Amino acid sequence: MACRILLLFLLLTGCARVLPPEGGEKDTTPPVLRTELSTPDQQTNFRPTEIRLVFDEWIQLKDPLKQVVISPPLKKAPLVTSEGKAVVVQFNADEPWKDSTTYTLQFGKAITDRNEGNVTPDVRYVFSTGPVIDSLSAGGVLLDARSRAPVADALGSAVCQRGRGSRDLGSRSGADAITSDREARRPWLTDRSKHST
Repeated sequence: MACRILLLFLLLTGCARVLPPEGGEKDTTPPVLRTELSTPDQQTNFRPTEIRLVFDEWIQLKDPLKQVVISPPLKKAPLVTSEGKAVVVQFNADEPWKDSTTYTLQFGKAITDRNEGNVTPDVRYVFSTGPVIDSLSAGGVLLDARSRAPVADALGSAVCQRGRGSRDLGSRSGADAITSDREARRPWLTDRSKHST
């Protein structure tokens, strides 16, 4: 009887080896935002106290104080935390939101998955305190400097700056201010409405 117990004990302890599970292939996929579970993006007439962004896997935040950028800047910095699969942005209850302003939260490289550190790129949340979302884009026509004819398939850029050698454009709108400033310095650059047919 003692021999049987000893044999059974040896079989049970000698056969089992404790090893960690293999786990499969390495995870290279970053967390994906689940919009149906998150606070809706692109809201208008919105003055949030909290925004919640839910992902498809557990996440962690890396350096949110440097990575999370809010534009235009707020008077009081919000608290940005992670809760399981969610990023939670809590705004100060007495935040003085600007009227009819589009706010953008950009998360940079702050959101990663918990195990492998795969970064979720280009996470951005946009809302407006007014009735429309500002696209932050401008349009116009680029004119040839010599012929004053529109240039097809061209890209242009405008730089407005203050300081040495620049002109104060006052309270004119962006396109009017740029056009007026250019006309004052270079009369051959004019507004596109003067060339429309």
